[in-house]
Amino acid sequence: MQEIEIMFANINKDEIRAKLKSIGARLKTPEYRQFRIIFDLIKPEPNKWIRVRDEGDKITLAYKEAGRKLEEQKEVEIFVDSFEKTVEFLKATGHQVRSIEETKREKWVLGGVEITIDTWPFLEPVLEIEGESQELIQKVSEKLGFDYEKGYFCTANVLYKEVYGKYIEELPVEKRILRFDSQNPF
Repeated sequence: MQEIEIMFANINKDEIRAKLKSIGARLKTPEYRQFRIIFDLIKPEPNKWIRVRDEGDKITLAYKEAGRKLEEQKEVEIFVDSFEKTVEFLKATGHQVRSIEETKREKWVLGGVEITIDTWPFLEPVLEIEGESQELIQKVSEKLGFDYEKGYFCTANVLYKEVYGKYIEELPVEKRILRFDSQNPF
């Protein structure tokens, strides 16, 4: 399935949880830690990258493209057995680490739509709504009280730019580490 998702920034997690319960959403996975390493393509492009992500119960390798519009999003994802071996493989084939990132994620489900509450270091929490169609994610957005037109079709990197005036990749390479136990690199 092509990932279709919208993001709403600066949410209140407790209020969203209460709203999710009130509309019949089911908690799929309580908040857990995710760890990812983002790699540049061999020929780096700003809005395209490779991601290796450890979600606790699974490890994924993905190629991603991101823009500010729905039609500019692309993701191709596969499951891999080993985070460390996948990172080693990418480094051995010439891919450079772009950033190291940690997040906290909580997953909810409503019908065929996945709703996640994400917490990124040095940002206010965000809500992502992902489904098979634009119509589905728009309906859920509205049920949760969000104005669909004010949502983001982008990555958290755009939020870092809005808050701090820099994209992650504009930081010096040694400062591109976004973890909850690290200092704010911005």
